[in-house]
Amino acid sequence: MRMVFFIPLLFAISISAGATSVVESTHKKIDGIVRRVTKRMGRTPAASAEVVRRINKLRGGARAQLKPDGAVEIRLPGIARPEIIFLEKTTRRPQSDTSINESIGPTELRFRSGDVAFRARAAEGEAREALRVYRELYLQNPSDVAGTWRLAMAAYYVGFRLTPDEDLRKDIYAEGRDAGFAGAKLDTRCAACHFWGALDLALYGNTVGIFKMFFALGDLRDHLNEVVKIDPHYGYGGAYRMLGMIEQKLPGILGGSNDRAREYFDKAIEISPDEPLNYLFLVRLQRDDLDDLTSALLTARRGVAVPTPATDRIEALEAISDLKVFLEQEAARSIARDSPKK
Repeated sequence: MRMVFFIPLLFAISISAGATSVVESTHKKIDGIVRRVTKRMGRTPAASAEVVRRINKLRGGARAQLKPDGAVEIRLPGIARPEIIFLEKTTRRPQSDTSINESIGPTELRFRSGDVAFRARAAEGEAREALRVYRELYLQNPSDVAGTWRLAMAAYYVGFRLTPDEDLRKDIYAEGRDAGFAGAKLDTRCAACHFWGALDLALYGNTVGIFKMFFALGDLRDHLNEVVKIDPHYGYGGAYRMLGMIEQKLPGILGGSNDRAREYFDKAIEISPDEPLNYLFLVRLQRDDLDDLTSALLTARRGVAVPTPATDRIEALEAISDLKVFLEQEAARSIARDSPKK
């Protein structure tokens, strides 16, 4: 069984060039330890304990400890946040935190530079670097599931935000769609593969037009429903948001339903009440399609009241900003309506 690392995306590198080589050397040693131990002992609690013992014997300052949930926490000198690996076949593994940033979830050391770049995707150069790294790794090993959905994820971001040319944007979405769905074929239980492939397919459809995409809607829904079955929390209810958008944007004559859209958005809020995007999507439906400004205002107030997302959760922060703008605009309109006319 191939080992799987779980490395938090909030991991940040702030070390000198000389220290980098030391850390990378230590990583290679740790990687070797894990591979040798799991090959000999399997993915067992005893293997986790043995990995901790061996890491703590390494020179260079690496320290490891076994956590109550079975995880091995590894701390390296000069790096603020620990790395977490799960070696056991166990149901104790916690549900991953799946904002778009943290949905990187399962990873291996070769993805480090791409993952760090994607975390810093607010800078265009970093976003493009993440896409370059993920694309290169995918081409090297297209059967690696972890590489397929990473490429799909980066394709979404670069295509949607950084590619004004429509033809090039379609190519990027198609690349991400194909990679994500290839991963879903390799591992039908890969929620990330289904999700990011579906998102790229939806964006591709938005580019070519809904009528050209009509016959692909069934596949799109199927992949999103697979995400709901596997891990409905993935992307903070992202599959429910996308299903809701399909219902909202699809003309009634083609089967769209605002009532079903509302149900999907409500479900996203139910399972991920701290995700601002869920409230924003529902607000837009209530305001633009249901003509229910009162409910939209109530939903927006709930959305801006969620805990402030981390600074690298770009999409969530933007959603809060959009909700605040909506509330401010409606407050200004209300004042204008109530002001006595001269």
